[in-house]
Amino acid sequence: MGPRLVGMVESATFWTVAMVLFGFLIAIRLGAFDLSGTISGSNGSTASVPNVYASIDHPFHITRASTLLDNLRSGELTRWISHHQGGYPVEFYPLGGAWLDVLVWAISLGTLSVAAAHKLALISIFLLPGLAFSLLARRDRLPAATASLAFMLHIGVSGKWWSGGYTELISWGLSTNVAAATAMLFTLHFTNVFVADTAPPALVIAVGTAAFAIYANPRSVIALAVIGLAVWLANLRRNRRAGGPSLVRVALIGALTSLITAPELFSLIRFNDLYFFLRYEIYETVGEFARSSAQAVSTPVIYLAALGLGLSVVRRAQGSSLRAVGFALALYVGVTLLLTSSATLSGLVDQLETPRMMPFQRFLMIYLAAAGIAAVIRGLAIRVRRPALTPVLMALLVVLVAIGINGSLIGRGEAERGLHPVTSSVSPALVDLFEAVNVADALAVEDTALFVVGSALSWHAQLWAPLETNRPLFYDNWLWYWHTRHAGPYDYRQGHSYLQPTDALYPGYYARHGIGAVIVTGISQSAIRSSSSGLQPARVGEGVYDVYLVSQPTKIVTFPGTSATSIAVSNGLIEAKGNSAGGTLVVRHNWHPRWSAKVNGRPVRVERREDGYMSIPVPAGEVTLELIYAVDAFDWSARFLMLIGIVSTIALGVHLPRRLRGGKPLVPIASNEVIRPKVRWARR
Repeated sequence: MGPRLVGMVESATFWTVAMVLFGFLIAIRLGAFDLSGTISGSNGSTASVPNVYASIDHPFHITRASTLLDNLRSGELTRWISHHQGGYPVEFYPLGGAWLDVLVWAISLGTLSVAAAHKLALISIFLLPGLAFSLLARRDRLPAATASLAFMLHIGVSGKWWSGGYTELISWGLSTNVAAATAMLFTLHFTNVFVADTAPPALVIAVGTAAFAIYANPRSVIALAVIGLAVWLANLRRNRRAGGPSLVRVALIGALTSLITAPELFSLIRFNDLYFFLRYEIYETVGEFARSSAQAVSTPVIYLAALGLGLSVVRRAQGSSLRAVGFALALYVGVTLLLTSSATLSGLVDQLETPRMMPFQRFLMIYLAAAGIAAVIRGLAIRVRRPALTPVLMALLVVLVAIGINGSLIGRGEAERGLHPVTSSVSPALVDLFEAVNVADALAVEDTALFVVGSALSWHAQLWAPLETNRPLFYDNWLWYWHTRHAGPYDYRQGHSYLQPTDALYPGYYARHGIGAVIVTGISQSAIRSSSSGLQPARVGEGVYDVYLVSQPTKIVTFPGTSATSIAVSNGLIEAKGNSAGGTLVVRHNWHPRWSAKVNGRPVRVERREDGYMSIPVPAGEVTLELIYAVDAFDWSARFLMLIGIVSTIALGVHLPRRLRGGKPLVPIASNEVIRPKVRWARR
């Protein structure tokens, strides 16, 4: 065994380069450099379209990012998404992930489409755990290959759609959940660095990543609480006298994060009784949780994670990062089981689905598995008095895992492969949907909504429609809903979709929601004719999607006795003018307590209708309506607290007061050596 070989595989630089190269190859595999394609439309035209992920939730997140960017271009913040199923408040489904897409778009100087930026953002999220694993392993001076092994396990184990791996992030497009979990992995590392070493930059990064995670997915509050307690316990175990200072530093991170995320947290708490969240998944038993944990990382990895957990908690000489990860996993599992077994606790937060907490747990298990393997190999090498075996055996193991990953990419059916192919947007069906939306937009009566029924590309393909129109949109399958009053043929307790879309194809439904045209696929012309649909064909049989116009459409805003003569719906603003007979005006847009109305310049009360929409009393004669999604005193207070949090975090990052520094670091940087007290007589 040559010294050069041992030195090479022992080098941190070698493994850093290897990980970067491996990540680059994975990025190529995921299509990071294949961002456009050419498609022929049904009318014979050729179009260049983005080549991006188009399965399941991807269109939903792409259109949200596009909406955010459009509003930013207009100099406005996005607080209400008006085009989706009557509208919804952003705090119910916050825009943290969409901001990441916009950031990637900005880095490209606007040369990328929002859809392409979203694809690159997802690939970045998928690869970023490798950096987090490197930071954790390097701090504790674990064998240099440890992070590479953890990274490869992360890449190679796809998991289920709720696990946080490739399947959830890339295949299903549940980007906000995985993005938040990835950010919390960095929060764990930098919280530990700040608590142990009082490094001001670590404070800024810990708070920043934690705040992003909460804005991406509010469930991250649970992970943040677990991280704080885990880091405190890890440093307390290292140094009993560190309990007080450690607790103060952990509390500081929590306080700053709470201030920065005040607009999100305040709104969720304030309107908790208003918001409804359907829990699609729960753990019925502890056994289900155990099976889900194994599915997230594979059975061998979960056993190795148990080994790593034992080593991290039991062995006092282990580095502070590994101990923090071990405590975090133990606490996180405990919290998950507690929430699973207690209906009272889980009921405190409607948005809480315990299976959706798995991504962060998955990262912890993978890192502990890699660290456990490294500890065993190092122990064996020391026992046989051949320390050089540690880097060599670790390198051999990494190579074997890499070969296994490569084998999972080929030789199987597409759905069974690792990193299996994902539905692409380069599809005639998607181009035809856009063409159909444009036709409907051009022909439908002004100030009416569009109803998109069916999906010809992938589940939820309807949700691409906002990219081609500024009209309000309704769908037969719209992902989720935030209240229970939507008028349609469905049961909100079972899912947010119409099991029989034809049940919604009738004049009363169109009038209730102000629909002027229907875009449909998967339903025959005869079925539409037999449903008493009240539709007139506008584009039928020319492509995948057909377009029908509503025979007698009702506008989004109607005055007593007539429709509005002009209507404008924009970001948090609805304006209408018309001649009223006196009585009640109806706005077919979702009610929320923040909506404030003025009729002819005078404030009036906004009432909530049975169908979730708004009604407003108006006088007879010419009427001008202005509905504003207002920023009230509570919102301004939350924004002020956010500003305080941002300024305080930056200030503490520049200069940390001496009382927070607390003298010497609690734990030496990048070391797993036990601190030995200096004894004067030992020098004699």
